[in-house]
Parts: sequence; C-alpha cells; structure tokens
Amino acid sequence: MMSHIRPEQIKPSDQKQPGFDLFNLAFRPGFLGASVFSLLALSLWLLVLNGQLSLPKQGLSSVIWHFHEMVFGFAAFVALSFLLTASQTWTQLRSLNGKPLFLWCLIWASVRILLWQENLSLQYLAFGLQLIWWLIGIGFLAQLLYRAKNRNLMLLPLLSIMMLINMGIIVADLAGDTALALHFGRTGVLLFALLAGILGGRLIPMFTCNGTKALPLAAKVIATPRLTKLLIATALINNLYAFIYPFFELALVPGVIMIFLGSLQLIQLYHWHPRASLQAPLLWSLHLTYGALGLGFICLGASFFTELIRFADALHLIAIGAIGGMILAMMSRVSLGHTGRLIQSAPLMSLAFAMMLGAALTRAFLPALGLVIEAWQLSAALWVGAFALFILHYSSILIRQRL
Repeated sequence: MMSHIRPEQIKPSDQKQPGFDLFNLAFRPGFLGASVFSLLALSLWLLVLNGQLSLPKQGLSSVIWHFHEMVFGFAAFVALSFLLTASQTWTQLRSLNGKPLFLWCLIWASVRILLWQENLSLQYLAFGLQLIWWLIGIGFLAQLLYRAKNRNLMLLPLLSIMMLINMGIIVADLAGDTALALHFGRTGVLLFALLAGILGGRLIPMFTCNGTKALPLAAKVIATPRLTKLLIATALINNLYAFIYPFFELALVPGVIMIFLGSLQLIQLYHWHPRASLQAPLLWSLHLTYGALGLGFICLGASFFTELIRFADALHLIAIGAIGGMILAMMSRVSLGHTGRLIQSAPLMSLAFAMMLGAALTRAFLPALGLVIEAWQLSAALWVGAFALFILHYSSILIRQRL
C-alpha cells in the first residue's frame, strides 16, 4: 500500500548509511541495469555486424532487435525509472520500491533474455512480458499522479503511445513485415526525442540557474513560454506527420517540419545562456544534448533534400547525441542528488560526456565520407566506453544507501 512519505523515512545528510539499498527507488536498478545492458547490447551488435554472431532465426531480425533493445530495452527502462523516481518528489507519495520494484526489474531482464531464444513461442512470451512491464510502470505512475492531481499527467498519453509502438514493432517483425517494424522503430526514436525535449525544456534551464548561482558567471536564463508551447506543438505535429507520411501521398515532405523544429530548439537553447554552462560538466553536458537534438532534427530534415546525409545517420545523431547523451547526463545528476551527494561531476565523467558526443558525431557524419563500417564500430566503442565510465563511478553509489 502506498502512503505519504513520513519524516523518519528521510535520512539526514550527515549520516552515512553503507548498507545495500538497490531497490529503494526505481532510479537505482533502472540506471545501473540499463547502463550494463547497453554495454552488452552494443557489444553483441558489433559482433553481429562483424559476422561473428547471429541472432535467433525465428526471432526479431537483427536491425529490429538493435532498434528495439536500444530504444525500448535501454531508453525506456531509464525513462520510466526516472519518472517513477521523480513522481515521488512531485507527489510526496511513496513510489515503486522493494519487492514490487524487484519484480518489475526481473520482468524487464526476462524480456532481454527471451528475445535471444530460438523458440518462437518464447519470443511471443517476451512480447507479453514487455507489455506487462509497460502496464506496471505506467499504471503505478498514473495512480501517483492522479492521487496528487499533478500537472505531469500529460506524460501518460505519451508513454501509452510509446507502449503501443513498442508492441507494434515486435508483432510486425515477427509477422515478417520488417519494413513496418522499422517504421515503428523510427517513430519510437521520435517519440523519445519528444519526451527528451519536454523534460529537457523543463529541467535544463532550472538546473542551469541553480547550478551557476555560486559560480563566477551566473546564468541569465530567459523564460520563453510561448516558444515552449510552439515547440511542443511543432514536435507533436512532426511526430504525427512523420508517422502517416509513408502511408499517404502528401505534398509536404516531413523534412520541412523537422528543420523548423530543430531551429526552434536551437533558438530555445540560446535563451538558456549555454556559455554559463561551460563552468560545470553536469550542465554543459545537458546543453550539448539539447543542441544535438536541434542539430539532429535539422539534419534529419535535410536528408529529405540532399544525399550528403542519410535519414538513418541523422536519426542516430538524435538517438545517440540527444537521447543517449541526455540519459547519461541526467543519470549522473539524478544519482548524486537522490543519494544525498554533492552535485559535482567526477573528472572521468567529463570524459564520458565527451565520448558520447564523439559517438554521435562519428555515427552521423563519417558515413558521408564512405566510412560506414568504421562509423558503426567507432561510435559503438565510444558509447561502450562512456557507459563503462558511468558504471565504474556510479555503481557503488546506486547500490548503497544515501548519505
């Protein structure tokens, strides 16, 4: 039964608690589990690309498995874990924890294993468990937000659509329609870009203001409520238009909307005083990811008008630079804040943030030089290195109780 957080549940900041506390809140197993999984998934993907490993013949096709696991195995786990954690702060109600949280994580891990099995029945079992995983996460989040009448209820329809897209990918590919599954996968990336834009738009300017108050250059963040509303509306139109475009003969290509959306995002970033963020890695890393989001949409739109950049390459600039980069930066900050530690980046994490940027730029632009295989391999290696540094620094923080 959920209840309001009691004063005795809040640990004093000057009291060290070294005990095991991995399943106290969703961000702990979510951030750690997703990071470890991303290392394994990309390492396996490299082996597949190099012909040293093959996926089960009766399961998901290789490219769809890669899409599915990085978007809905990795990013979705982090996103829901973050929202389930943040909802406790938003609502002052106890969020998912203890044995129910352990079960939720176990379901997630079971899906990852089942998708590698040769038996088609086990593949459909993975489908069912993935659906249950989504319903538990969204359902628990929904009851917290409804009980508190919280304004973040608007996130529930977006998460529900993500769930349906996730299910559509598996069904379409197992039915043999890989092209449709790939379209669903690309739509999933755009949905996560929308979520990253909404959360980034709320959190990055706030973090920038708070994080630079005591620094030599205090950020002068300018509020842009009208621009923010226009941005969200444009992103929603873009997602809907990009989804229906392949099924109808429409005069306007999605590239026009995408270039407009990316330009709006870069204009908004300018209002957040990005120069002030250069003083703190936990800030400039977030500004970089939002910049990658804007640049990614401009490149994505440009891919409809020029052969200099392919749609898939531009999409990876968003997937790696914006979504992956924001995940790494947010996990680094949230893990410190929710465990009672000083919000200050370790030197190794600055290297990790730079490696993520390098992974995005490499994957997006090297193919234009004819270095396609090299782009895949180097980008994956940089991602693995960045998340290995995160695991090295944060695993003990996430496992043990807050200070």
